[in-house]
Amino acid sequence: MFRNYLNKITVLIFTVLFLLSGCTPKKKQAASELTLVMAEVNAEDSICGQMDHAFKQKVEELSKNKIIINIKYNGILGDEKHVLQSLMTADSYIHLARVGANLSAYGAKKSALLSIPYTFENNEHFWKFTQSQAAQEILNEAYEKNTGIKGLFFAEEGFRHFISSRPVYSVKSIRGKKMRVSGTILTGIANSLEAEPVYMNFNRLARAFASGEIQLADQPLSNYYADNFYICAPYVILDAHMIGAVQTVISASCWDSLSEEQQKIFIQAGQYAQDFCRQIEKDSEAETIRILTEKGVSVTRVSDKTPWKNACSDFIQKSSEEYPELYKQILESVN
Repeated sequence: MFRNYLNKITVLIFTVLFLLSGCTPKKKQAASELTLVMAEVNAEDSICGQMDHAFKQKVEELSKNKIIINIKYNGILGDEKHVLQSLMTADSYIHLARVGANLSAYGAKKSALLSIPYTFENNEHFWKFTQSQAAQEILNEAYEKNTGIKGLFFAEEGFRHFISSRPVYSVKSIRGKKMRVSGTILTGIANSLEAEPVYMNFNRLARAFASGEIQLADQPLSNYYADNFYICAPYVILDAHMIGAVQTVISASCWDSLSEEQQKIFIQAGQYAQDFCRQIEKDSEAETIRILTEKGVSVTRVSDKTPWKNACSDFIQKSSEEYPELYKQILESVN
């Protein structure tokens, strides 16, 4: 309770301090020193936290320290919903944020395609997608629809896999298990795999496993290990049903206020941050699997995803029917 109160006070302080600073809407700023605030809900040493830092350093390097990015980690500026709502206002005290890639709840409906299960064959498929025209179309959607934000670049923090308090070795072993869900995508996956969806917030996950309220959930391996879920859910099946896609966004008013030269700096720094994230995520997942195995976690690899895709085929079809051609481009970007 005290922590929540402290966070609210902190948010209020930053609101007062930054309302009159940073980007000025609708004016092209000169190449003078500019300090921008960036929000990150994860810790500084997380994959996304490290990527944010790489992005910050490259922006400052390319601008010769005329653009400074002040990153606030650990959700100190509020959760993702609060941050996005702030970014969408013309005078936001937050200028940049690393958020989830799926912004369909905020008007960017095409981004929901990235959450469809079994869309990406592997990490390489995802990274090829980020360099495609389809990626740019999805990134630009929020800005073109005047939602108040603009996507800068995509990245990922690893695939999401099923974790369980009971043995899981195949599609059949998912059936009947109580599965934690947090929205329509996970609910659709649970129903497709004949699991029993149980809606709950992330902060209840460990207790729900321990009490038997659920037997199944999904997490990226990095979070699974960092949050010690392997203690209460020591079974993992690497089905890679959904990639942990994220994107870095900037408030539209801030973007519009930047000079063309400054905008190019952000785009170039975004490409650098993507490459940085790609490397550390690759190294991190392999190391995490090694550590988990040493700790006695049962890790099952999936050599053939066909049964999993077939089980979810109706849900995949329904989820992609609004933008079939764009979804086809995403699938084919692996080539």
